[in-house]
Amino acid sequence: HGDLRILEKFTQRSQLLQGIEKIRVAVLELEPHTFLIPHHCDGEIIFVVVRGQGTISIAEQDDKNSFNLEKGDVFRVPAGSIIYLINRDKEEKFFVYGLAKSINAPGKLHEYFSAGAENPESFYRAFSSDIVESAFNVSPA
Repeated sequence: HGDLRILEKFTQRSQLLQGIEKIRVAVLELEPHTFLIPHHCDGEIIFVVVRGQGTISIAEQDDKNSFNLEKGDVFRVPAGSIIYLINRDKEEKFFVYGLAKSINAPGKLHEYFSAGAENPESFYRAFSSDIVESAFNVSPA
């Protein structure tokens, strides 16, 4: 399983931080050997890998690139780009922190998942149980 969270606005803590009202902190955590389904955010994000190793694929209008990442790597995701991430490690969690700048309303960021809306786990319901079992190399429950 994985989790991508956008934390509260800085100005909710103090009005002294109004100068960075459009910036939010993003936290990504992926369990070992997992996949975060394709999604996009309506803001630009600068990420830094804090722990682990993974792969990110970024799809823009006419281009798609994949990058292997490890601790210390920094990467930029343009607003509206579709991304998906994979934790390649079988034992260690993959942690990524980011600074997200909204391009619309100050400090308001939204994530949009390609399927499953607010419940990305429902994405897998689109596939037959045979396909899911084969993809994840598991036996039926």
